[in-house]
Amino acid sequence: MSAALDPRPDEVATAALDPGALAELREELGDHVFRSLLRTFATSADARLRSLRELAVDGSPADVVNLVHLMKGLFAQYGALAAADQAQRVLAAGGEGGSGAVWDLIESGAAAVAEARAVLAATQQVSAG
Repeated sequence: MSAALDPRPDEVATAALDPGALAELREELGDHVFRSLLRTFATSADARLRSLRELAVDGSPADVVNLVHLMKGLFAQYGALAAADQAQRVLAAGGEGGSGAVWDLIESGAAAVAEARAVLAATQQVSAG
């Protein structure tokens, strides 16, 4: 396991993705499957965030709620706990885009995607080296 994935207390408090959850996934699945799943997460979350941006402007609250419900599970599964918590706030607000909760979710979700891509790059460098 890479030291880059070993959680330190300050990382857990500020990370968009829980380093402990990532380390556990990587250990259980191995590097190849871990990278594949993380790539799938980044691609899927990014696509759903684009859809959510559109729905926040032109969609109904019901459409927002349906999408956010899926996103909450996706974020929780990959240790994007801040994004999952923010998704819960959107659900509690009934999907109202004007509340600001949707835009906060887009921001925290984008941070999780960026971090997933950074972890992917780091793990690819480690395995190539």
